[in-house]
Amino acid sequence: MTPSHHHSLPGHELYDRLREALRLASYDELDSILIELKTVCCTAAEESDKKECDKKRSIEKDELKFWLIDVGRLMFEEKAKTRELALDAFESAVVHIRATDYQDHSSWSELREIVSKEYTSLLDIARSEKDPNWHRVWSVLVRIMNRDLCQGSTIINMFLSIVEAGFRSPELSIREQSFDCWRLLVEIFANNKQINIPKRVKLICIPLKSSKSKTETIALKKFDIWWYLLCQLRPQLDTMAETIFEPFIYFCFGPSFKTPLCYYFDESYKELGAPGKMYQSIKQLSGIALIHLLGPATDICKTLLTCPDNSGSTLSFEFPQTEMAISDMLFSTKAKLIIDSCIECTVLLSEMQHLDYRAVNRCVWNNLIRRIQNEKTIPKNDMLQWIKEDMNALLKLCLNSKHDTALRDLLYDTLLIIAESDLLHVKIGYDSPEQLMFNYQMIMPFVLNSHLPFPDS
Repeated sequence: MTPSHHHSLPGHELYDRLREALRLASYDELDSILIELKTVCCTAAEESDKKECDKKRSIEKDELKFWLIDVGRLMFEEKAKTRELALDAFESAVVHIRATDYQDHSSWSELREIVSKEYTSLLDIARSEKDPNWHRVWSVLVRIMNRDLCQGSTIINMFLSIVEAGFRSPELSIREQSFDCWRLLVEIFANNKQINIPKRVKLICIPLKSSKSKTETIALKKFDIWWYLLCQLRPQLDTMAETIFEPFIYFCFGPSFKTPLCYYFDESYKELGAPGKMYQSIKQLSGIALIHLLGPATDICKTLLTCPDNSGSTLSFEFPQTEMAISDMLFSTKAKLIIDSCIECTVLLSEMQHLDYRAVNRCVWNNLIRRIQNEKTIPKNDMLQWIKEDMNALLKLCLNSKHDTALRDLLYDTLLIIAESDLLHVKIGYDSPEQLMFNYQMIMPFVLNSHLPFPDS
């Protein structure tokens, strides 16, 4: 053997022992070796974290075959304990395999065929038989396939069919696991610069737009994928107003914007409630997302991660590395939708009495008003009319919910924010006399409403 034939992957001293145990069908020995393999790989991963190396290492055919065939097939072994230990070992080896040039190796096409055809077939059976780890096996194989998933449709379709069947499963746990798989798929597209291709975007959004999120866990997983997608596509959002931005807003603040706050006045909308109406966690995350999209996201929005149960636990949210505020062009395109979303957000904030909901609401409306003041293409009066309609809907909701003091507080506070801003300023000699009357008619119905108690402060 020449010195260049070094081993790229850890655990090579265990290869022969495992193969011998396989030949003898000695499962106790197999299980013991698989545990050792996991330990060796995890230890090697910790050491490699200390040494950063961008260059891919070369890999021997025997090493590749050992992991993809000898260990890989054990992930579908009949004995559950061996199956899980093989999966644990394989998961710990993936980081090492991906640090090599395995996809450029002459034997890769042959091994890829086994993974994409034989293993996906076995995996589909595992999912249908409710193997609790089917999604972990799917994920580890997808990480190995990596860029090959993005080349053509044959390979990706084999993996997609398994997850798509998972979305249709009556078992909620399998549906939840399917969204974990979907999140990984989106990451694979992003890492391979495929995420902004229209057909990929359309594919990714299909399960995210499904009308029912049967559990809060599913809703949280959907939100996580939506937000990851928005962060990845931030530079292209102007061209994806209909495909990405608007569906996300509906997910957070829908189900409908037909008339302002219609969800609270029309019982038929209750059956269609968007996740942002149904689950406390999504209500809070939707508020953070809206603040980020309007920009800027101040520290107050981080308080929205606080869970209401006083347990000290917090919601998970991926704070973007770069500014997420939408462009002026996208704001112009979706201004009415965004204004309607702000009033929806105000109502949701009234339910968050474990937070300083007034401060968060001020952040939302100050951000919105700043965007309106910078708007150049939509007439200011059009936007003021939309705000007036929204505020009238909020007033009506307050009158219908007379004991909801938090909601009433936010009505007064939002009104004050608007009144104190430059939105209602009239420039003598520039604005028409009708502008003053419009502003008067916008504010006075609230100030003089006999059914509203006088604000405490």
